[in-house]
Amino acid sequence: MNEQANSLIQRVFNVSSEALIYLETAGQDFTICFLNERSKKIIGKDVTGENLSQINSCKQLFEFCKTVGPDKKTEGSFLINNRTYHITASANATSVILSLKTQLKAGTPLSEEAPEKSKLFIEEVTSTIPDLVSIYDVTSDSVIYANKNDYWNKLFNIPITGKKELLRIGEYIHPDWLKEAKQFTKKRKELEGDNSIETELKLINEKWIKIRSKAFKRNTGGQITQIISVTTCITNCKNSEQQIKYQSHFIEGITHGMPDIVTVVDHPSGKIAFNNRDPLTALGFTPEEIKALAPAERMRYLVHPDDHEGFRKFQNKINSLPDNRIEEFEYRGNNKKGEVFWLRVRSSVFTRYSDGSPKQFLHIGQNISAQKKAEGQITDQLHLMNQIAFAMPDMLSVIDLETQKIYYGNKEPFALNGFSVEELQVMSTEELAEIIHPEDRLPLNSYFEIFKTCSDEDIHEIEYRAMTKEGLWKWFRARGKIFSRDKNNRPTHCVNIVQNIHQFKESELNLKATVGRLKYIKGLFEEAEKIGSMGSWEKNLTTGKLFWSDELYCIYGLSPQSVEITSQYYVNNFVHPDDKKKTFLHIKSIYEKNCEEAAEYRIITHEGEKVLLSQPRITYNEEGVAVFIRGVVRDITAQKIAEQEMMSFRLNQQKEILNAVLLAQEQERERIGESLHNGVAQQLYGIQTRLQLVGSNNGNDKEKLRELIAIVNEAINDTRRISFELVPAVLKDYGIEVALRNLFQRMIKDNLSIQVKISGINKRLPEKVEYAVFRMVQELVNNIVKHSGATIATVNISLVTKVLNISVSDNGNGFDENKNTSIGGLGLQSIKNRVKFLDGIIKINSSSSGTGILIKIPLN
Repeated sequence: MNEQANSLIQRVFNVSSEALIYLETAGQDFTICFLNERSKKIIGKDVTGENLSQINSCKQLFEFCKTVGPDKKTEGSFLINNRTYHITASANATSVILSLKTQLKAGTPLSEEAPEKSKLFIEEVTSTIPDLVSIYDVTSDSVIYANKNDYWNKLFNIPITGKKELLRIGEYIHPDWLKEAKQFTKKRKELEGDNSIETELKLINEKWIKIRSKAFKRNTGGQITQIISVTTCITNCKNSEQQIKYQSHFIEGITHGMPDIVTVVDHPSGKIAFNNRDPLTALGFTPEEIKALAPAERMRYLVHPDDHEGFRKFQNKINSLPDNRIEEFEYRGNNKKGEVFWLRVRSSVFTRYSDGSPKQFLHIGQNISAQKKAEGQITDQLHLMNQIAFAMPDMLSVIDLETQKIYYGNKEPFALNGFSVEELQVMSTEELAEIIHPEDRLPLNSYFEIFKTCSDEDIHEIEYRAMTKEGLWKWFRARGKIFSRDKNNRPTHCVNIVQNIHQFKESELNLKATVGRLKYIKGLFEEAEKIGSMGSWEKNLTTGKLFWSDELYCIYGLSPQSVEITSQYYVNNFVHPDDKKKTFLHIKSIYEKNCEEAAEYRIITHEGEKVLLSQPRITYNEEGVAVFIRGVVRDITAQKIAEQEMMSFRLNQQKEILNAVLLAQEQERERIGESLHNGVAQQLYGIQTRLQLVGSNNGNDKEKLRELIAIVNEAINDTRRISFELVPAVLKDYGIEVALRNLFQRMIKDNLSIQVKISGINKRLPEKVEYAVFRMVQELVNNIVKHSGATIATVNISLVTKVLNISVSDNGNGFDENKNTSIGGLGLQSIKNRVKFLDGIIKINSSSSGTGILIKIPLN
C-alpha cells in the first residue's frame, strides 16, 4: 500500500462516526491494518497488526470474514465481547473493510443525526479523491451531490461551485463524441444490479475524460432513481498511448538505419519479436531468415563452437538482471558464407511479466571484427614489449578507452593484486567497476576520459583504491599516456604504469593520524600547563636555539613569543638578585655536566615576586651525545606561601603546647616547693626543736644528739635549697637579676669561681621570659658544677636594643654535641626548645679547653 492510500484510509477512518476496521487478507489470514477509536472501544484494545484469528473476542467475526467474497457487500450480526453488532463487509482480492454498528432492539428509534453524519462522512471521503464524484437524480434530472475540486474547474474552464454548474459539463463534449455521450447516458439508466458502465469522451478543449457510473438508489419497483458517477481525467494516459504508437514507428525507422544489430527476443520461448534489417543483411541473413531459425539453430549458425559455453553463461546472467542493468559479451559468429566475424552484444531486460520475471530481452550487437583485427595488430606490436613488461615490478597495462577494459597486461605484477590478467580481461565493465572503490569510480572514469582529448605527449596520473581477490582495499597510482589512435586520429588505447602504493598510503595516513594525535596531545599539554601553572622549554644543543612554551612566557608576565629568550637575558631580567649566582651555577651544571637535578629559585615580574621549580631532562642521540635539553618550570609561589603559613601555624601550635608544658612544669614545681617548705621543712624544724630539748635534759647522749641535729640541719638546708630551685619566690617577687644572683650565691663552691655580670635590665621582663631565662641559666650552671670539672665560670646577661643576650662559659672538659644529647637535668634539647619557644637562637662552641654557649632572645 502506498503512502497516499495509507494516509487516505487513516483520515477517513478517524473522521467516520462508525466503527471501521481495515484488514489485509492472504488466504485464510486476516491482518488488522487500521481501526478507528470506536472499533478499539468495541474490541477492548488496540489490535493493529494482529491476526483476527488470534483475538478471542472476535472468533465469530473471523468466521464471518472467511465467507466474504470480493466485489460484493456481505452483512451479518455477530457477538463481540458478549454484545451483538450488525456488520457490513466490503472486499476485494487483497483487503476487507468492516463497518460495525450496535444491533438495535425492536422499537429503538433511529438517531436523527445519522443521515447528517453519513452525509458528512461521504463529503469527507470524496473531498480527498482526485476524481469528480457526483450523484445524479433521474426523477428530477438534476445533480444532487458533487465534490468540489479546483482541478476540475481548471479542466473544464468553468467555475464548478454548485450542482447546476455541473450539468453544464455536457456542453463541453467534443462534437464527434456527442453521440457516444448520449448513448452512455441512456445505457446507464438501464443498468441491472450492481453492474457498472464506463466510457471515454473527448472534450472540446482536446482533453479526455473517463466516466464510470452505477446505480446508487432504486425505487420499490427496481427502477434506478439515482446514479453515482466517477469522472477521471485521462488526458495524460491518452497522450501516452499516442506517443507510444508514434514512438514505435519512430524506433522502427531509426533501428533500421542503425549500424548495430537490434533484436528483441521473447522469453522463455526464444522467439525473435523484432530485429532491424540492414545490419543482418550485412551478415548474409535477412530478418525473416533469422526469425525462422529456432534458438538452437541460431546458436549453431551464429555462435562459434568455441564460444557456445560462454554464450550460455551469458544468457544465464541476463535472466537474473535487474532493471536498468546491462550485461555485455563478446563472441565469434559465422555469417551465411561461413566466414568468422566478431560481435559485441549488450543486453538488458526489455519488458517483464506481472510477477517481475523477464518477458523480453533487448540485444544490441556491434560488429567488432575490424576492431579485433586492429587489436591483433597491436598484439604483434606488443610482442617485444612483453619481454620487458614481464620483468617490471610495476603493473603495465593497455586499456581500451571505449570499454575501459584491459587489452594487455604484464602477468606477474598483476598477481600482487590477486587477479590474473586473464580474469580481469573477461570481466564485464560492471564487474570491473565493482572492484574499484565507490569513492574512486567517478575520478577513474574522468581519468580515462582525459585521454580522449589530450595529445600524445601528455602524461596523466591518478591515485585510486581497488579490491584484491581476498576482498581487501589497496591503494594504487597510475601514470598513463595515449598508446594508439584509429584512422580518424581518435585515441583508442592508453598505456598505464600502475604502482602498488598501499604501504606508502598507509604510512601517509598513519602520519596524518599521528600528526592529529600530536596536535590533540599538544592541546591537552597546553591546557595542562595552564591548569597546573606550568611552562616548558627546550634547548637545541646543535643549533643553540632556546624555545619557550606560551604558558612559560605567561608565567614571566610576557606575551607569548614576544621576545627571544637567552640564558643571559633570562637571568639578568627575571631572577631575584639573591638567587642569580645559584641560578647561574644550576644552568652551568645542566649544560656542562648534564645535570638533571631540580632547582628552586625566585624571580621578579611586574606581578611581583614568584617562586619557581625547574626540572630539566636531557635527550641523547644513538651515539650517546646530548642533543636536547628539555625542562618543565612550575610556579610554586602559592604552594610556598601555603607551606610558610602551615609552618607558622605549626610553630605557633608547638609554642602553645610548649608554653602549656612549661607553665604546667612551673605550677608543679611551685606545688612541690610549697609542699616541701610548708610540709617537710616544718616537720624537720619540729624534729630539730625536740632534739634540742632532749639534748638539754640528758647529758649522757649529747654527742649522738648533736649528730642527729646536724643531719636534720642538713636536711633542712637541702629542703630549702630544693624548694628554692623548684620555685624561687625571689624570682616572682624581685625579677630575674635578683633571682640569678641569689641562685649563684647558693651554688658557690670552694673549687669553682663564678663571675656574674648583668646589665641593661632596668625593668621586669615578661614572666615567661624570666622563668625561661632562669631555668636555662640554672641548668647551664648546674651542668658546669656537676659535669665540666671547671674552676672558672662566667655568666654575662645583657639587654641591648630589645635583645636579651645570655653568655655562659667555663674552662672545663667540654663535650661533643653530636654524641651528648643531655648536659644535665633538662638536657641540651630542652634548652634548645626553650630558646625556639622564645624565637631566639643558640650557638654552642665546646672543646677540651672549655665550653661557650651564646643565647639571643628578642623581646618584641
